[in-house]
Amino acid sequence: MHEVSSSIVLDRLDPSYYEEEYLEAEKSLDLIGKLTKIKNIEDLPGKAKSSAFYESIALDYKEAGVPFIRVADINEMTVSESDLVYVSEEVFRTNRSIAHVNDADIVISKGGATTGRRIGVVPHWIKRACISRDVIGISLPDRTISDYVMVFLNTTFGQRQLLRGISQQAQPHLELEYVKRLRVPLLDARFRSEISHKVRQSFRKREQARDALAALEQELLRVLGIKEMQFPDSVHFEIDNLRILESGRFDSEYFRPEYKAITDALRSSKYPLARLSKIMEISEKTIEPADHPDTIYKYVELADVSPSTNEIVDWSEVSGHEASPRARMLLAKGDVLVPSLAGSLDNVALVPAELDGAIGSTGFFVVRSSQFHSEFLFALFRSKLLKKQIEQRTSGTILAAIGRDCFEDILVPLVPKPEQQQVCEIVRSAFQLISEMKRLQLEAKTELHERIETLLK
Repeated sequence: MHEVSSSIVLDRLDPSYYEEEYLEAEKSLDLIGKLTKIKNIEDLPGKAKSSAFYESIALDYKEAGVPFIRVADINEMTVSESDLVYVSEEVFRTNRSIAHVNDADIVISKGGATTGRRIGVVPHWIKRACISRDVIGISLPDRTISDYVMVFLNTTFGQRQLLRGISQQAQPHLELEYVKRLRVPLLDARFRSEISHKVRQSFRKREQARDALAALEQELLRVLGIKEMQFPDSVHFEIDNLRILESGRFDSEYFRPEYKAITDALRSSKYPLARLSKIMEISEKTIEPADHPDTIYKYVELADVSPSTNEIVDWSEVSGHEASPRARMLLAKGDVLVPSLAGSLDNVALVPAELDGAIGSTGFFVVRSSQFHSEFLFALFRSKLLKKQIEQRTSGTILAAIGRDCFEDILVPLVPKPEQQQVCEIVRSAFQLISEMKRLQLEAKTELHERIETLLK
């Protein structure tokens, strides 16, 4: 509980707006404004924009077309391509309720659980895009200033402004007019260019990591001796009654020809196959955070895993009494996290050293095996060979998921450890590039924060 003088109460009556850390941040920005140039977003000049209310366009999503950026697409200071959806040229041109952004524009989460916390720059390969109603876009004069402002908004000074502005009415969200008035210290042009250069370097590392992971599947197929897989048409197919009765499944999706193609490809491998339950351990080690209410835990959930780089990009730090009922799986370095939900099968992750002893969501299977290197196990679960088997075995109408029994039943090729090395090297190389990307982004954020702190001394 804290008291606020009536002399500083502005147009907001919600107490959180006047929390001490926000008032201190405001004072700091006032002081900085006396020492260097400081401007509002709209005076940079920047044009902030957001989509007005529009009817759901989920049914209009396309395989290709104009990118439609949602909150979940904003990761690692940019826009991730893995789960990106598209809309038609017609929707882009004619739906005036939907705002547009271009490459080098800034995108910020406007609503949802991560309001104000997801901030990135639209990458160079997206020349134009639409943004969802839960995203704010900012167009600035050039790429350098966009990179600089984006990094500033990720610093403590930027975050405190953004989080302070979250409206507490109904669902928490940021108001467009508030974002236009965000204050940004404009340090010297050379320093701004240095910050932008680090951001661009980090994006190149990210693209190199993405390319390495894209090559991973082909290398895995080469090691297994499987030729490139061809998936038959899944729209029209016939199934005999015997197969239906043997499977115990009556939904047509289970019998899509591509699933048989996966099984046929695995059987053509030069290595024998085994059921997952025979060669892997599905961890049952759990912890009950509620039994230790004052302990702080690192908690990893499905949304913390980037589906494009498969890196655990974030995690929560929660006390035992705040932890979700799903926060129960005890994690160890080298564990492979395999999602059980059909819509999240790309979110496979390898637990790094810094998360040894953390807890994970029960939405993951936590897998390890003495017969596989962790990196090779990770590559297997990233591949279509295992992912399609998991997808086939999911069931449920609202949130389709795979049960443990079905998960244990999937087929896995028994590759000797010496033959796994090349695949492991690709995985290590990709994660090294991701580590370098994170280092560059952290350096940019830290250097900008420290330069501002220096002004305040």
